[in-house]
Amino acid sequence: MYIHVNQVVEAAREAPEVIQHSFGELDLSKLEGVRFHTWSEYELYLGIYRGLKAAFAHELDAFLKLWLLELIEVEEWYESDMASTEAAKSIYEHFFLKDVADFTLQTWGSSEAEEFANQCITDKTKKVIEGIAVYEQRYGVEDKIGGPGIYKLGLKRLEEEMFFMKIEGVQRAVEIRYDDSWAGYRTLFLETEDEYILLCE
Repeated sequence: MYIHVNQVVEAAREAPEVIQHSFGELDLSKLEGVRFHTWSEYELYLGIYRGLKAAFAHELDAFLKLWLLELIEVEEWYESDMASTEAAKSIYEHFFLKDVADFTLQTWGSSEAEEFANQCITDKTKKVIEGIAVYEQRYGVEDKIGGPGIYKLGLKRLEEEMFFMKIEGVQRAVEIRYDDSWAGYRTLFLETEDEYILLCE
C-alpha cells in the first residue's frame, strides 16, 4: 500500500485507525531529530526530523511518525511510553485533529524546497551562535541546556560552531502548513531518494 501525505486530511476524517496505528508503532531509534533554539524574537525555533524510507510503511506513515517526533520534542515527553494504543488514541484526539485543521497541503518545486530548507538551516545556525554569545555575556553561563543551541533528540547539545547540515536531492515537497502572518512559519515534508524529512519552523 502506498499512501501519499496529501491524503492526511481524508485519513484523519475517514481512517483514524491508520493514523493511530502509525503513532503506536513509533521507534525513536530509527529516526533523527535536530532542533535549533535561537534567541531571536519570532525566529526562536527550527526542527528537522528525518528517517530512512525503510523505516516507514508508506509516505503518510513517514509524515505521521515524524510529526509525532516533533510533538514529543516540543512537549518534552522523553520518558513517556509512546508505543501504547491508549497513548496513540489520546494524541490523535487531543493534538493531531487540532493540527489537521491548519494544514494547507501545497506542492512545492523540488529545487525551491531544497533551497528554502538549506537557507533555514544556515540562518538558524547563525542566529543560534549569535544568541549563545548574548546569553553567555548576560548570564555568564556556558553550555546550559535549555538556552540557545542546537540539540539532538533528548536535548543532547551539539557543537554549534562545528555544526553542518545540508539537505540534498529533494525529489518531492509538500507544504503541510503555512502561517501567513508576517513571521511566515512553515512546515515542509520532503522526500529524497533515501529519506523522508519534516522541517518545522
